[in-house]
Parts: sequence; structure tokens; C-alpha cells
Amino acid sequence: MKRAQEAARVLEEVLRAAGRDSEAVEVAKARYELYILERDLTLRASPSKRLSGVRLYVLVTPELCRRGLEETVKMVIDGGAEMIQFRQKTWEDGRYLEEARKVQDICRERGVIFIINDRVDVAAAISADGVHLGRKDMPVGLARRILGPSAIIGSSTRGGEEAREASEAGSDYIAVGPVFETPTAAGKTPVGLETLRRTLAMNLPAPVFPIGGITAENARKVIEAGGDRLAVCSAIIGKEDAREETAAMRGLLSR
Repeated sequence: MKRAQEAARVLEEVLRAAGRDSEAVEVAKARYELYILERDLTLRASPSKRLSGVRLYVLVTPELCRRGLEETVKMVIDGGAEMIQFRQKTWEDGRYLEEARKVQDICRERGVIFIINDRVDVAAAISADGVHLGRKDMPVGLARRILGPSAIIGSSTRGGEEAREASEAGSDYIAVGPVFETPTAAGKTPVGLETLRRTLAMNLPAPVFPIGGITAENARKVIEAGGDRLAVCSAIIGKEDAREETAAMRGLLSR
């Protein structure tokens, strides 16, 4: 599918260069149909299968991106992130949808899972790969009814029994945190490494992503506590070279 999409892109560019704009438009339409077909084929896979290869999950908040939203997303994916979450809590719907679609297009072109934070309505409207729900957001079961069985639904927890309950409610992955203090979760007491360690020892069926205040400097402590996946935000997207930071974090997980 990726080769077909790239071939269509090349044809489109050649036709435009030759001044055959009407034909280029038709090829562009075909290229977008290929994206839709790829999405539909991908959705046949279960959420657990799609998540099985995800080790680094990067949360992208536009105002925290040092190099701008779209450039940062491209750099993060080039650095090795396998899943991207779009997170923005203050924009009006029109702008939110427009920017979310831009990020989604980048993720689809590069074969990366795209998750919307909180907004089940937006995830449904643009056919995102899934949604991440906070503890005060819509129940997992209701989100599943709206998005369907193939959608990836993640849940924020503070670990322990909360994590077990989220898994039993049908969450496809569990975020545990904040592990460390972080300005993106101001006012929330960190759960700490011991809680993370106990949660990981529960061997829940849903994969666990430690989150909150994780940096290149303390990621090794998370891994030593048993974490084989990471969810990271400002420590990556707030850097000038987000690709290098992502690659470094992904390298820690590989080792």
C-alpha cells in the first residue's frame, strides 16, 4: 500500500510539472482513495495486534512543539515513534478538526497509529485510529459503542486497581502516571516508580504505558522498574531536534 501511494504521488507531481493539472487532480483523488483503503484493511486487525509493536508513544500538544506542529510530528515519526496522540484542550472545534486532520494525514502516510485525546466526537468524525480517555471522560464502553470494535481506546490511570479496572472495562492500553512530576499534569502527585512496578507485575492483558515527566535522563529508571513501553510529551516535542530525542528514547527501549 505504501508503494502504491508513493507511486500515485510521483504521478501526480509529474503531471503537474507537465501542466496536466486536471489529470493530476484525478490521480490525487486516487491517492486519497488508497489511504482510505489502507485504513479499512488495517482496521480488520484487532487493536491488540496493532498495539503489539508499539513501544514509544508520543503525545503532541501544539503549543509545546518547538519546531511547529507538522514539522515536529514528522521529526518524531522519523525518530521512531510508533503512535502519536493529538492533545489540545482549548481550541474551538473548527481549528481543532483542521489541525487534527493534518497530523492524521502525516501519520497515515507513514503508517503510524493516530490517537485523539479526550474527544470521542472528533475521533469518530475523522475516523482516527482511536481515542485516549481521562479518568473523568466518557466511559470506555460508551466510547466503544460510538467508535466500534476496531478502535483503539486507551485510559489514564494512577496504576494499581485503577489500571485493573480500566483493563476490565475494555481499554486496549493503560497509561499509568504521572510517574514523575511534570508541568503538563500540574497539581497531580506523581505515582512513583514503586506503584508503576506493582502495576506492571499484575501482568494485565492491556499493554501499560508509563507516562508523566519521563525524560532521556530518567527513562532508564522506568525501564528498570519493568517498563518496556514509554509515553512521552514535552521531553521530546519541546526539543529543537525532536527526531534525535525520539531516536535516543527509542534506542533505550531497544536495548
